[in-house]
Amino acid sequence: MQLNDHNKAYLTAFVDLYAGEVLSYHLAKTPTMALVMRPLKSLSKYRGAIIHSDQGFHYQTPLFINTLKNFGMTQSMSRKSTPVDNAPIESFFHILKANIVHHKQY
Repeated sequence: MQLNDHNKAYLTAFVDLYAGEVLSYHLAKTPTMALVMRPLKSLSKYRGAIIHSDQGFHYQTPLFINTLKNFGMTQSMSRKSTPVDNAPIESFFHILKANIVHHKQY
């Protein structure tokens, strides 16, 4: 997301596919591993969950993959350059940007 001061903000959100509820999220000014690890760690109570993501580098690191395994979660990843595989979260971010981000200055 573009901020008013020409900087960017990065958001990771984990959304329940069926309820559409945001279960965990983290917002940061830099795309470090903390961007995905902080919200993932708060999901540890959801053992057996399937975590679906795009092919971003964060989701392919041994740290992320091993944390999923330690939490008893399964990783699901969209195919390269196929946003329809990730339609629920793509829709979430589209609605967020269209209705909130683009209407305010930060």
